[in-house]
Amino acid sequence: FPGNGIEFGDEIFLVGADRVVTDFSFETYLAGPTNGTERLELFLRSNDGPNGEPGSLLFRSGEITLDLGWVTISLEQLLVTVPNRLTWSVVMNGIDAQTQAGLVLADAPGAGASLGDFWMKQQDGNWGTFQAGEGETPVDFAAAVRAVPGVMVSGNDLVLTAKFVRGDTDSDG
Repeated sequence: FPGNGIEFGDEIFLVGADRVVTDFSFETYLAGPTNGTERLELFLRSNDGPNGEPGSLLFRSGEITLDLGWVTISLEQLLVTVPNRLTWSVVMNGIDAQTQAGLVLADAPGAGASLGDFWMKQQDGNWGTFQAGEGETPVDFAAAVRAVPGVMVSGNDLVLTAKFVRGDTDSDG
């Protein structure tokens, strides 16, 4: 966890031809003394910024309250068109200094790819890539993407909603 108000996340490369994301889930961790105001916001960004940095905003979740433990947060019924390569990122807020919070690391993706580093937005607004330790530990944050082929929609009466689903991934109880 790089700090309150700092956007950070993982660049991913999708496989296949399906490019309308319907469901996106990721894993968070929260431990220690909490104050009840711990929250995050999820972003999906195209990597169309300078030098391939995260750029255009494709989706913004709104604030999501964090729960204690290892938790899977699922966003469903999104209908967000994405490119082959994108960065998913979060901004966490309300985290006290004694509280541990962050995104959960995972093994390399089963489908698609991730580069083993992560993006973090600097105070000057520019993005940089970072690695854990001295680069010996790959940084692949735990996430799952479900997508369908693009769909043409006509008319003005389309309303898109996102459904948030929480799942406790703590297998110890």
